[in-house]
Amino acid sequence: MGDVLSSPILVYMQERMIFVRKFLFVIFIMTCVLLVSNLSFAQTSNSGAYFLIDTNLSQAGYQEDSPLMNIGPNEKVGFAVYAGNVDRLKSFNIDIQWDSSLATRMESNANIGEDDIIINGRAISLAKETNILGEAAANPAMRDDPGHFSVDYIHEGDQPVAELREGLLYYFELETASDFSDIKKLDVSVVVTLDSGEVEPPITLTKNVFLVNTIEPNVKTYSWKEIKKIFKDF
Repeated sequence: MGDVLSSPILVYMQERMIFVRKFLFVIFIMTCVLLVSNLSFAQTSNSGAYFLIDTNLSQAGYQEDSPLMNIGPNEKVGFAVYAGNVDRLKSFNIDIQWDSSLATRMESNANIGEDDIIINGRAISLAKETNILGEAAANPAMRDDPGHFSVDYIHEGDQPVAELREGLLYYFELETASDFSDIKKLDVSVVVTLDSGEVEPPITLTKNVFLVNTIEPNVKTYSWKEIKKIFKDF
C-alpha cells in the first residue's frame, strides 16, 4: 500500500495539481488587479474639471459670481458659464432651470458678441468672447421650454480641446416678469456635463446657482479654539 502511495505517477499527479492550483491563483490575482486598474482609470478625462458662473459681463473671462440685488420687473439678468481644468473636451451640455413665472429666456449663445446693454442692474458693453470649443455646432436636440433650457455643443475638429484656464461655455440671459419685484427671489440652476468623446462616460459637474435678490448664506469660519469650546459645552 505504501509503495502505491509513493509511486512516481501519483507523486507527479500531486505536483501537477499543486502547479495548476498555483497557476489558477496567479491568474485570479492578475484578473483582480486588472479589474481594479480599469476601475481606477475608467474616468480620467476632465476628472478635475469645474465650472463657474460669471456675473461681470463687461470684462472677458471669469471675473466674479455675485448675487444680484434690487432687481425689479422687466429687467434683464444674465451670466456667462466658464469651465476650467479641462484636459479633453469634445462636447458639452448646458442644462438651465428656473421658475418660468418669474422670468423668460431672452438671449443665449455659445459665444458672446459685442453689444451695449442694460443687464444685471447696470448699463454695460458686453465683452466679445469665443467659445472654448472654437467653432462649435449646436446639436439639433435642443430643449427650450418655459423654465427649462438645455443644449449640446459639439467640437467640429478632429482633436478634443484642452483648456486648463477658464474657457467660455455659454452666455444666458433672462428678463424678469412684469410683476417681479425686488422682494421676490429668482434662483437659476445650472448643470454642466462634459464629454471627452471617448468610451468613458461623460462627467456631470457639481450644480451651480445664479442668484437674483437672494443673499447667499453667511458661512462662519470657526477657529480650532472655538470648535473645542463648542464640544466642551455639550
